Amino acid sequence: MAAEAPPTDPRWQRVAWFAAAAVLALWGLVQARDFFHDDAFITLRYVARWLAGRGPTWNDGEHVEGYSHPLWMLQLSALGVTGASLVDAARALGVVYLVALFVLWWRSGAWSVPLLLAATTPGLLLWTRGGLEGVSFTFWLCLGAWLVTRALEAPSRDARRAGALAGAALAAAALTRPEGALLGPLALLWLVLARAPRRTCLLLLLTFALPLLLWEAFRIIYYDDWLPNVARVKLGAPLAVQLGAALRYLRFNLRAWLP
Repeated sequence: MAAEAPPTDPRWQRVAWFAAAAVLALWGLVQARDFFHDDAFITLRYVARWLAGRGPTWNDGEHVEGYSHPLWMLQLSALGVTGASLVDAARALGVVYLVALFVLWWRSGAWSVPLLLAATTPGLLLWTRGGLEGVSFTFWLCLGAWLVTRALEAPSRDARRAGALAGAALAAAALTRPEGALLGPLALLWLVLARAPRRTCLLLLLTFALPLLLWEAFRIIYYDDWLPNVARVKLGAPLAVQLGAALRYLRFNLRAWLP
């Protein structure tokens, strides 16, 4: 069963939508030019200590995983090797992922209107400049979703390749935000229900699970825990407190989302 094709626009309309989205996104980035979230400095401390030869730690002699986005941390570490300012590196990486999201949208042939909505969402633009992983997670999520649809629509050999790449993209999402671990099983269920070839399903499962298992092995060996410390702190709060915080967050951001 093939996935339904997305709406398409004439080329001139796509160019117009993309130009409008790019101009508005650029305007939003200018408005957010001074924003950098204090939580980002937690990751930057881990990066700085790792680059200084002290390992991905917060304090000497203590191995505590105080971050929940290992792939983001690894990418910042790679940029830090060049000697670049870590704050500038985090901001630049956010912009790179925002541009990559635009490129993916064009390459996939997806309907242009949702890109305009995404590109004008204040949260997405704030986090592009804010030093954390939100835009990166958005990119990997969208890439994984597109590749899963490709795995359903493409001929057999291309479908297997798309399935393998989809698993890798969704693994990258899971290593960027913890809730991304739900994406692989959901994608696999989607393929199974759509009666995708067994080999395509197995390839997605393999490329999704292997990076996560390797990181989990490192986590257990190095940090002596199977969960990051951040997750233990958040999961330890009563459910009512977590739901209350979610409702307050939605109420606070209502003005940003409604338009």
